[in-house]
Amino acid sequence: MSDLIKLTVRSIDGRNLSSSMTQNFSPELMGGIIDNQNPLTAVTITEAGDSASQLSAWDISGNYANTIYYWSLTNSSTTRKVSVYSDATKNYKICEGTRTGDGDIYLSEVNSSGIKMQVTVAYSADDVDSSNTLTITNMPPYPGMVGYTTTNSQVYGNTEFWYKESDTVNRKYTVDETVAQVNALAGGADLYYGKMIGVIDITGGKAQGTYNIPYLNGLGNLTLPVNAVVTRSYIRCTTGFTTTTTTGTVAINITTDDAAGILAATLVAGLTAGNHEGIQTGTATNFSEITTDERAITYTIANETMTAGVAAVVIEYFVAA
Repeated sequence: MSDLIKLTVRSIDGRNLSSSMTQNFSPELMGGIIDNQNPLTAVTITEAGDSASQLSAWDISGNYANTIYYWSLTNSSTTRKVSVYSDATKNYKICEGTRTGDGDIYLSEVNSSGIKMQVTVAYSADDVDSSNTLTITNMPPYPGMVGYTTTNSQVYGNTEFWYKESDTVNRKYTVDETVAQVNALAGGADLYYGKMIGVIDITGGKAQGTYNIPYLNGLGNLTLPVNAVVTRSYIRCTTGFTTTTTTGTVAINITTDDAAGILAATLVAGLTAGNHEGIQTGTATNFSEITTDERAITYTIANETMTAGVAAVVIEYFVAA
C-alpha cells in the first residue's frame, strides 16, 4: 500500500475553505476519486464609472453577494485611497484601503462587513461619482444563502473524493490536484482501494427507465474513477421492491465498460427486505471489467412501473495506477 500523500484541499463537505490548505491522506481510506462535479463558477466583477481607467484587476472575498457596490478613489499627497460602499449615497462603507503611489491596494473590511477586496490603481484624478459601481455576478450558493443545498454548493478544486476520517465519518473533499495526479500519488506502483454507498429510493413509485444512484448523503451520484475494478457489491433492501404485478425488474449498471454491471435484471420477488449479493462477490473471476474513464453507476427499471422499494448499494473496488 502507499504511504500518506499530501494534497491541496479547497473544500470539505461542500464548504469552500477561506484559503487552501495542505493535508495528508491515506490512499486506503479514499474513495470515488473523480473530477469535481460542481466546480465553482468564476465570480464576475464589472466596474462602471471609471472613465479614466484608473482602477483594474478587482478581486473580492468574504461574505459578499450578487449585488451592486459603489466605489470612490481619492488621493492625499501620494497616498491613494479606495473606498467601497453598499449604498449609492455612500453612507455604509464595507471596505477600504490605502497605499503610497500606484499599484495594488488591499481593502480591509469595515463595519464588520466581512468583505475584502483588492484592486490595482493608476491614479490621475479623484473620482467619487455616484455612478461608480461594481456589479457582482456568478456568486456561488453558500451555506446560509436562500436556496442553498449541499448539492448546489459550487466548490473550488479539480478533483473530488470521499475520505473516511479518524472519527469514522465519511467526508467529501475537493483538491487542486487533477484526478491523474491524485491517482498517481495514491497508487504509485501499487493499488488503492475504495468503497462507496448509494441509495435507490422508489418511495411513491417510479416509471420504467434508467436513473442515477445518489450517494448516501445526497452529494452527487455514484461514479467509479478511471481504472477501477469492482471486487465486491451487495444490496441492502430496507423496503422490498414491488410492482403492480410481478414482472418488474431492477438492474444495477456500470455504464459503458461492463455489460454485466453490478446486478443483473432481477424480478422484484428477488429483492425483498434484507441483504442481496451483487455480481461481484470477492472472487477474482467475478470482478468487473476495468473502467476506461469515469463511469456512472445507474439502475434500470424494466417491464412495468415500480411502486415501492428502498435499498443501499455498496460497492468496493480497487484502482490500478
